[in-house]
Amino acid sequence: MAKAKTKKTTKKTNKATEDKTKKVPKALQKDITALFKKAKKMGCVTQDEVLEVFVEPELYTDLLDDFYDQIIANKIDVFESVSEDADAENVSDVERELEVLSTLTSSGVSDPVRMYLKEIGR
Repeated sequence: MAKAKTKKTTKKTNKATEDKTKKVPKALQKDITALFKKAKKMGCVTQDEVLEVFVEPELYTDLLDDFYDQIIANKIDVFESVSEDADAENVSDVERELEVLSTLTSSGVSDPVRMYLKEIGR
């Protein structure tokens, strides 16, 4: 009796898996295949490229997981995309910090530890 239940459960699970793969549009499958070939050729893929193919990843989580499994199995790197605006912001932050540092004068000691050590050394 227990064996019959496990067989039914297995059949239901297999049927559910088959239903998920049947629901995948052919255009999406074609895009996934093209992205995988491109990633394999280049040796890397960005997250933006993956999200361009999987527009609504929450609908195809199993398919997305399988895609990442294939990527990892083929030792293809996945990079996080960085926008050019973020780079510009980082550069401007560094420039501001350098400007602040250049305006500091060396006549006074602003670090309390250095001031303490200087006083001890006298």
